[in-house]
Order: sequence, then structure tokens, then C-alpha cells
Amino acid sequence: MRRSLRIFALLVGLLLGPDVLAQGRMITEDSLLLRLARYPALQARREASQAAARRAEQVSWPFPMVDLSLMPAMLAEGMSGFSVMMRQAIPWSDRLRAQKQAYGFEAEAATKAEAALQRQLRMEARMVLVELWKLTEQERRIRGFEETLRLFEEAALAQYTAARGMQAAVLRAGLERQLWAQRRLALREQMAEKRARLWELTGLFVAEVDSLLLPALPDSFPVPRRALEEHPLYRERLFMARAEEEMLRMQRTMRRPDLAIALGVNATPEARRRLFGWEPLMPTVSLMLPLWRGPLKAREAELEARIQERSQEAASVLLQLQTRARAIASADAELRRQESRLEQELLPQARLVLEAVLSSYRVGQVPFVELLDAYRMLTELELELISARAERARLRAQWLELVESGEEP
Repeated sequence: MRRSLRIFALLVGLLLGPDVLAQGRMITEDSLLLRLARYPALQARREASQAAARRAEQVSWPFPMVDLSLMPAMLAEGMSGFSVMMRQAIPWSDRLRAQKQAYGFEAEAATKAEAALQRQLRMEARMVLVELWKLTEQERRIRGFEETLRLFEEAALAQYTAARGMQAAVLRAGLERQLWAQRRLALREQMAEKRARLWELTGLFVAEVDSLLLPALPDSFPVPRRALEEHPLYRERLFMARAEEEMLRMQRTMRRPDLAIALGVNATPEARRRLFGWEPLMPTVSLMLPLWRGPLKAREAELEARIQERSQEAASVLLQLQTRARAIASADAELRRQESRLEQELLPQARLVLEAVLSSYRVGQVPFVELLDAYRMLTELELELISARAERARLRAQWLELVESGEEP
């Protein structure tokens, strides 16, 4: 799977031409975020929010209806049994207001869902860029270590050829270099996956020669409660709860009688005079009452339950956001301690150890294995430092998803 993704990413770059494979570009976070608007899922969510906004514009009085009636009993008595009646229902004004407000809240919820998806995509783009930067830096460091191992292997082979060294040192250096080469190849496969995902999100193919620039990290990741309460995921649930409340208010108006006015005409003037005297038309006013309120009560109970469900969902989302904020703060503190310990304690000590071992190895006081272990320890610590910095950059992406605006940059 990884190898197929890598081949796919490379083929995409070749098909898109030399403009995409431009040499030496500087890939920044902003250049990626500006391209997210073309992502199909985000465009679909935007169309859905626009469609929801148009629903409120459709709330109005019902259209006039025309009733065509045929009465066989009147025909049997020799009267006109055919009539045409135009009927206009007059809805309750608060019913229309509740329906319009419900659709308005649904439109607001759809807008917030779009903003939430946009935040998620921006966070993913940032995290993929961070992961690609980490893999690139680690691959570069491992490639440098491989070159060192190659020099060690050549030196060990020269000593063995001159009968001043052991064959085990040559074999050990060669095996170590092959193991690190295998590790580097695994990193390159992961890099191909991340490039393919970035191309899927933004349509931008990141070539191997491109430089990746990460933004500066803040000193801390504060998350105000106001930012959590304005988060689109939370606001979406609140707006959906408000929409359900308005739908319940509209549903309760169904208990009232519905008013309608109508104007009808019989088929012949003679029959009309026989039935209604001199009046040529048949104006009517009607009240329609629901005889069975069981379905109305069931619908109201359903809406009340859905209001409670939406409210609980909103509370759950807010709790999840607060938990994420605390987790980010806790992880940031731990990563700071780890990064400080690596930079100020472990790496300086590893460099001192390497210098001491190298000096001793030159005069033949320590075996080749100890020199190899010292170089490996320094390389592992440098890789760990790269991972720690990348993790803090990932925390920044998660933090921005909580606090930043949902608008496009």
C-alpha cells in the first residue's frame, strides 16, 4: 500500500508537468491553506449550507388551491352537481415565524458545520506538513550517518587489508549501514504517503527538492473558554437545538383550528339561484380542527426528546473541547521538558562522549564497536530532538483548530 502511494505521488508529479516539479520552492503553511478551498468535501459542505440558507426564503403563505367537486345526489335531483371553489388557507403568523426561525437556525448550523470541516482540514494540512518536515529532517540526518558509516567501513576494510584490524569491524560497519539504509527507505515511503495526502488536500505536489518551512512556535498554547464556546462544532449543536425548539413551537400551533376562506361557483345560474337565492357566488369561511391529536402529541414528544439530545450533544462537545485543551497544555509542558533536556543535557553529553571515544579510538585504546555506539547514540538523540520539535508543531496545529477563526486565510 505504501509503495503504491509513493508511485502514485511520483506519477502525479510527472503528469502535472515541470511547473509542479519546480526546483527549490519554499513550501509554507500559508501556501497550503490557501489551496484548501478547492477540496471537494469542503465545496460540498459549502453548497449544503447555501441550500439550507435558501429554505428560510421559501416560508410563506400556502398557495391557493382549486377544488373541483362532483355531487351525484344533486345530479339525481336535477340540480347542478358540479362546482369549482378556490380556497386560500390563512396560516397562523407565529407558525410562520417559528418555521422561518427554525430554518434560519438550521442554516446557521450548516454554516458552522462548514467552518468545522474547514478547521479540521486546516489542522490536517498543518499536521501533514509537520510530519513531512520531520520525516525529511530525519531522512537527511540518517543519510549523513550512512555516509559516516560508509567511511568507517572503508577505514575498517583498509585496516583489515593491512592486517591491522579485524574482519568483524568491517562486517559490523557494513551491517549497521544497511540497517540504517533500510530505516531511511521506510522514512521515504512515509514521505511519499504524506506528499500524496497533501496533493489530495491542496492539489500541490511537494517535490523532494522543495524546502519545507514551519512557522515559529508560540511560547504557550492558551485556550480561553470563550474560544471553546465559539467553536463551530459546539455552535452547530446549539443552533440545531434552537432549530428543534422552533420546530416544537411550530408543532404546537397545529392544535389550533386552521382558517381558510373560499370562493366557489356552481355550474349553472339556475341551480345557484335555487340553492342560494339571488347570490351569484358562494363565499365560505371554514375552520379545520384536528379530531385525533395522538399523532400531534407524539410529534411534540419526539421534538422534546430531540431538543434534549441536541443539548446533551452540545454539552458533550464542549467537554471534549475542554479535554483537548487540557491535553494540549499537558503535552506541551512535557515536550518542553523533553526538548530542553535533549538540547541542554543529553546532546552535549553525547557529543563529549563521541569526542572522547574518537580520541581514544585513534590511539587504539577503545575498539571500533564503542566508536560505532557513540555515533549511533548521538544520531538517535538528534532524531529524538527532531521528533520532539515536530510534536510541538503538531500541538500547535491542534491548538489552532481550537482557537483560530474559521474563515479562510
